[in-house]
Amino acid sequence: MQFNSKYVELHSHSFYSFGEGASHIDELLNRAYELDYPAMALTDYNMCGALEFSRQSNNFGIKPITGAEIILEDDSHIVLLAKNKIGYSNISQLLTLANGSDRREPRLDSKYISQYASGTILLTGSQNGLISNAIKENKTEKAKSVLKELRECFEDNSIYIELNRNFMHGDSSRVNSLISIALDVDLPLVATNNVHY
Repeated sequence: MQFNSKYVELHSHSFYSFGEGASHIDELLNRAYELDYPAMALTDYNMCGALEFSRQSNNFGIKPITGAEIILEDDSHIVLLAKNKIGYSNISQLLTLANGSDRREPRLDSKYISQYASGTILLTGSQNGLISNAIKENKTEKAKSVLKELRECFEDNSIYIELNRNFMHGDSSRVNSLISIALDVDLPLVATNNVHY
């Protein structure tokens, strides 16, 4: 069954997100093809599947977007998407730095984000995202301050407040807070599914 969709999944994990993702890359791409996605991002916790994803995407006529989900030292998550080769290189460098702390549980010191922001797009992460975690702690002003700081590091139109609903307790409240913050700091919203299966 084919659907007509302009939706592009910008946050998905394959089995290369060891212990987190279950789907093979061809399974993700086949489903994206069935849903008529023109493009799709692979955002594993590493870049192990990036080459395979890029090559197989062509077989499905889907534009590949390379990225990664990165966990920060405070356990907040962000998603970075590569706009170009510089962005790809910068995401790879950030993953290397994160793995330098502990290869079993990589964590990135957020001070490095500004140094390697060029050529990337930042999604603020899903329910464990940088801004979502601040909301959970009732630190809305902190969230706005962090976004303003990030804005100085990233190119124009390169930061998006990520919205998703995974039928988890508190989703509606969190999404409403994210929308409010996005309006306050004048940043665009993007919907994702944070696919793991």
